[in-house]
Amino acid sequence: MNVRFLVTNRRRGAEEVFNWYEQRRQAENFIQELKNDLEAERLSCTQYRANAFRLKLHALAYNLFVLFRRLLLGGTELARATVGPIGLRLLKIGARGKQSAPRLWSPLASGWPGGALFLPVLDRLAALGHPG
Repeated sequence: MNVRFLVTNRRRGAEEVFNWYEQRRQAENFIQELKNDLEAERLSCTQYRANAFRLKLHALAYNLFVLFRRLLLGGTELARATVGPIGLRLLKIGARGKQSAPRLWSPLASGWPGGALFLPVLDRLAALGHPG
């Protein structure tokens, strides 16, 4: 049983107040994910326009992760994961690049623990096809 207590001076019904705080909590979680997992608080340029552009790139990266999670990770152990664990489990992979005349490929490390999850996600991505 998940019992929660909320003390407030808002003059609304209990359910309405709880829902409002729940939405606020979720918004704060999104901001924390953007700041901590994508390091969006690091706007180190001295010019406003450069920092604004950099923040937009971070927001774009976050939205791509959310799209990736919704389209490809549903029903997996990472379906509700934040950006950090998704990056660690699926994107940070030990590999070696190889090239022959017409192709470039990268065999993945055989001991990689995320391999069992990566292949079904890759199959889902391939099933999406390409636009056009």
